[in-house]
Amino acid sequence: QKGANEKQIDELDQGLRNLNTRVQQTMALSNAAVPGAGAAGGTAYGLMSFLDADFIGGAKFVLELAGVPALLEKEAVDYIITGEGKIDEQTLRGKLIHGILEQGMAVGVPVIGICGALDANKESLQQLGLADVIEVRDPSRSLEYNMKKAAILVENAIHEFISHRQ
Repeated sequence: QKGANEKQIDELDQGLRNLNTRVQQTMALSNAAVPGAGAAGGTAYGLMSFLDADFIGGAKFVLELAGVPALLEKEAVDYIITGEGKIDEQTLRGKLIHGILEQGMAVGVPVIGICGALDANKESLQQLGLADVIEVRDPSRSLEYNMKKAAILVENAIHEFISHRQ
């Protein structure tokens, strides 16, 4: 749906509803309501429906593959710092940052969200479990500038955050 206008989104949604109806009628399957079925343009739905694939959460899979749960159990970790280009109201609904937050909460390690742009209420994100949210962009500068300088903006923001905690 990214890049689609309202009319196109309606057409895409209707097409997916039609596909789901056909799958239910011909295959007696109902995968549309499975959490994550719509991810990647419905790829998970197609794989589950037509190839009998099992669905596992991507965040959990990636974190386990990277050894994060084991690391958090063995090591003393003060913070988990994770990021997105933009943190918005959907950030904590199934994206990788949500899985990271769950991991941190499970072991009592605070999770800090760092982003280029913050398009959500910081307090509501904190109520959902993020210890803090750091926006790194310079709002007085262009998007191009902020993207080119992202590394130094992130470094400076984290340095400032940590120095205020000591």
